[in-house]
Amino acid sequence: QELTDAQEVIPNLFIGSFQAAENTKWQIENKITHILTVNEMTPWSDVPSHITYLFKPVSDWGPMDEEYIDQILSFIDQGIMKGKILVHCFLGVKRSATAIIAYLMYRKGLDMKDAFEKVKKVRKQIDPTRKLLYDVEKYFQDKKLL
Repeated sequence: QELTDAQEVIPNLFIGSFQAAENTKWQIENKITHILTVNEMTPWSDVPSHITYLFKPVSDWGPMDEEYIDQILSFIDQGIMKGKILVHCFLGVKRSATAIIAYLMYRKGLDMKDAFEKVKKVRKQIDPTRKLLYDVEKYFQDKKLL
């Protein structure tokens, strides 16, 4: 797999790199309606009119606090209910993978290991940092969702 492509993890939820986020042709072909950017770069300034967009700044080392995770889970829900969503960071390896792992734990009731494996099955290069995974695990423990 190339780092520049995107894969569908569950129906209507895609993981990819910034290059997938910038590829309007791919977005239209795949009927993408929402894009969630989780990286340290500046927010996308030229968002196409067909896209609902959320930028959440985070480094590979976090933190992803409770408010942050609440917002990304809510936005992913919105994207799946209203269309299709791409979650991306720079390479689609650490931050976007962590966000989708959290979502699968939240909505599909998977434990972290199973959520990780589900994402890894479609995007082999994922490699979330321990710190980001710790933040997600703490979120679910604090919310008593584990």
